[in-house]
Amino acid sequence: MSQTNDAVTLANVLKLARRLSPIGLVRLIEEVAPAIERELAANRSTGRSMLGLLRDLGTAPGGEEIEVARQEAWGFPRDDV
Repeated sequence: MSQTNDAVTLANVLKLARRLSPIGLVRLIEEVAPAIERELAANRSTGRSMLGLLRDLGTAPGGEEIEVARQEAWGFPRDDV
């Protein structure tokens, strides 16, 4: 495989990785895993957590409240049928 003409794709990397011995695979993982961890840590958002994004809206409506709102908005389910 020519190093200069081939694009670096997942398929090419996997093809090469499959040719490694088990110890070679372990060494590859040991080399790549810390780089991935650093990348993920650098990209972590320092903003609010997903759980806290809607906190200012209060508690969610209960089942009864949802049914009342449906009845008011759509007239559904109808009691006269």
